[in-house]
Amino acid sequence: MKVSALPEPKQLLVVEDDSALRELLRLELRPHLLTMAPHQEAAYAELEARRFDLVLLDLRLPVSERDLEPHSDVGFDILQSIRQQYARDRLPVIVMTAFEGTSETTVRAFLYGANDYWSKDGRHRRTLPEVVEGNLRQQAELREQTASEIAKRGHRLRFHLTECYAVLDDLVTFRGKLYDLLLALQRSREQAIGSFQIPPFVGLSALARTLHSLHDPVRKQVQRIRNDITAVYVDAYGVEPDKNAVIESVRGRGYRLNRTKLEVSIVK
Repeated sequence: MKVSALPEPKQLLVVEDDSALRELLRLELRPHLLTMAPHQEAAYAELEARRFDLVLLDLRLPVSERDLEPHSDVGFDILQSIRQQYARDRLPVIVMTAFEGTSETTVRAFLYGANDYWSKDGRHRRTLPEVVEGNLRQQAELREQTASEIAKRGHRLRFHLTECYAVLDDLVTFRGKLYDLLLALQRSREQAIGSFQIPPFVGLSALARTLHSLHDPVRKQVQRIRNDITAVYVDAYGVEPDKNAVIESVRGRGYRLNRTKLEVSIVK
């Protein structure tokens, strides 16, 4: 399993209502790409629209463009919302505060799921670029550790025959034609194991006949399975699994379920 390289420069979301400070942050954090959100509504819209590597979050913010008075709890609401969707290692959040790290506000931010803090008043012992780079580096190290753990344990594919679906690692669900394809490969695997043989590759023509399909649709279904697995694992862990993690393929020989890294179970 390979770790997806973090893009250079990183994508940072800055949630800050002070326009002068936003421009200062843009200069200080070059060459990273900064997306600015001056209020809560804008922050939610940006988080929904794209993926970020890190969030810089002010705590005292207006709710919307029409809201002229910043509120002290708005930042905490945003932080809670982020943590409901992303773990600390998937999307680090640095709160920007005018208080010391031991203040009640900063301690509350950590309890709500902040990774770190930075003091706007300049009393912080680290510069903002140092805080940002430190958190991005820690995130990369945690992703590498996760990738190593996943590679060691392999994957688990569970077939639910009555309901006609399969689940990989309790993360990715396959139904319809994708389920039929996986089940056809599992049937071939069962026959080989029952005969004390190594599961063979199933040729494309034989697989197409079993599925009452054409060669190209079968190839596209295999690619769809691989794409779905990759998308979910990148979203959940920030890592990209090996393309043969579930379905192995050899040109000219066909496909089979991975016989060394995949544990299969059947639920009737």
